Amino acid sequence: MLLEALQVLIEPTALQDKCARLFEIIAPAVDFDQAVVLRRGLRARMTVAASSDASLLGAEWPEQATPKSVLAGEARLMEGEDLARIADTLPAPLSSAQIALFAPLSIGSETAILVLLCRDRGQFGGRHLSVMK
Repeated sequence: MLLEALQVLIEPTALQDKCARLFEIIAPAVDFDQAVVLRRGLRARMTVAASSDASLLGAEWPEQATPKSVLAGEARLMEGEDLARIADTLPAPLSSAQIALFAPLSIGSETAILVLLCRDRGQFGGRHLSVMK
């Protein structure tokens, strides 16, 4: 899986294409319900650049829905009250998540944030953090 993911990262393709392929590779190991990749769009607002749900492409991501530590480059796992505080600001298919992993990405010269969301806390474990790293 790692070699396949590295191959995708070095291919000269658009971020959306890279992320769509990475979702396919990582999904069986991580078992998430939804995934989005965020990047800065117009007026420095975060937008959905890639998504496991095509209807979310181009959607604006609320600034308060991204932890400041993630914007500073740290991966962050959110659940419980921490996630509940931002859940209401997320688009409808994402607001039912019980656990979320935010992982900063650097793909070439682009910087983005991968967000994996799960509805069932039991399906996500510590091994997922190492897969994402």
